[in-house]
Amino acid sequence: MVSTVISSTPKKFWWNIDAKVGLNAPNNFFDVQLVQLGYVAILGSPINRGILTQAEIDAFSEITPGEGCTGREDDVLVQAIRAHEAQRGGTQDGCVSPLSQSHITYVAGGHQFAMILIAMNNSFRDILGNQFPRIDQMADCPGGLKQVVHSLFDKG
Repeated sequence: MVSTVISSTPKKFWWNIDAKVGLNAPNNFFDVQLVQLGYVAILGSPINRGILTQAEIDAFSEITPGEGCTGREDDVLVQAIRAHEAQRGGTQDGCVSPLSQSHITYVAGGHQFAMILIAMNNSFRDILGNQFPRIDQMADCPGGLKQVVHSLFDKG
């Protein structure tokens, strides 16, 4: 299930996953959809234009939010993660890992961090502006993830 993290200083909302997504990972349904949508956001963010490598552009363009992830090396999402990891540096395990409070604290302190979910959240913010964190407003947001977002924000 998709989850959230709130940083305290500064107070900031972050989308998160509950378990790893990618190569030989649990690939929980909603976590996969969040990561897929994150790559759509990275590809579509105006901040990322001219920064992404051709390998990233090619791999991210193959993603269709809402499809499953097999967790095998030949899976489209695993290939996108691999391309992203190759460019960003850091751990090269073919997986997107969940954020922890220590990751958020580190980033909030002004440090650079190669965490893939940080990049995805920043790209959601770039695309959605004042609508963030309502990722359900993105045209490519799959139905299952939309329902999760609605359940978090549309109480009443």
